Amino acid sequence: MVEQAGYLADFLSLIRPDDLGRPTVRPGWDVGVLVAYPVVMQAAALSALDRPTTARPAGLNDYFTGLRPWLRRQQDLAVELAQHGTAESLATRFRQDATELAARLGDDLAPAAVQTDQHPMRTLDLVRLLCVQLVTHCDDLVESLPDRGQLRWSRACRAEAVRTLADVIATRHPGQSVELRIPPFAAVQCGTGEDDPKHTRGTPPNVVECDPLTLVRLCVGRIEFAEAVRAGKVRASGSRSDLSDWLPLF
Repeated sequence: MVEQAGYLADFLSLIRPDDLGRPTVRPGWDVGVLVAYPVVMQAAALSALDRPTTARPAGLNDYFTGLRPWLRRQQDLAVELAQHGTAESLATRFRQDATELAARLGDDLAPAAVQTDQHPMRTLDLVRLLCVQLVTHCDDLVESLPDRGQLRWSRACRAEAVRTLADVIATRHPGQSVELRIPPFAAVQCGTGEDDPKHTRGTPPNVVECDPLTLVRLCVGRIEFAEAVRAGKVRASGSRSDLSDWLPLF
C-alpha cells in the first residue's frame, strides 16, 4: 500500500493546472475530483486510526454491503476539496498524508482495530481496503490521462487488492461449483445457490478467469461482466459461469 501510494504521489505531481477540468472515465467526475478523492480517502483512514476500538470488527464483506451512501459522501467531500485546491496543493497534501499514514501503520502502537464511519474494522482490513481503493483510482487516473505518462504499479498492492475482492466474492457466494481465477494472484471457489451441483474433487464445472485489473473494474462497476466477456477480458466456461448478478460488489 505504501509503495503504491508513493507511485500515485509521483503521478499526481505530473498533473498540470489545466488538466483539472478535463473529463474522466468516471461519468460526472473531472480530473480535479479524481485527484481530490485519494486525498479524501487517506484523510478517512487517518481519522479511523484516531479511533481505536475494542468492539468486534466487521468483515470486509460487511463493509462492502451498503457502501454506496458512504461513497457518495466521500465524493461530495472530494468535489468540495477540488473546488478550493490546486493541482500542486492536492498532490502535496496527498504525499504528506501518505507519509503520515505509513508512519502510523508502521508504529508498534498502531491499534489492532479502528472505528470507521461505517463499522469497526481490523486495521489490517483497513489496509486491504486502501489497497483496493489505490488500485482503483490509479487505474482511473491512467485511463483518464493517457498523455501524462506511465504510472508505476506495486505488484504487492495489486495482489492484495485482487485477493481482497476475491475473498469478498467467495464469502458472499460460498460453494464449489465455480472457480474464479485471477492469475497470478488468486483463485477461489464459489457457489451459485442452494441448487448448486455437488463438486468435491478436481476442477469445478464452471470456470471464470480474468486479469487483475479486469477483476477490479468488474468489482467496482467500471465494466459489466457481459461486456468484459465480449471484449475477451473474461474467459467463462460452464453453464453457471455468468457472474453478472454478483458484480459489482456495491
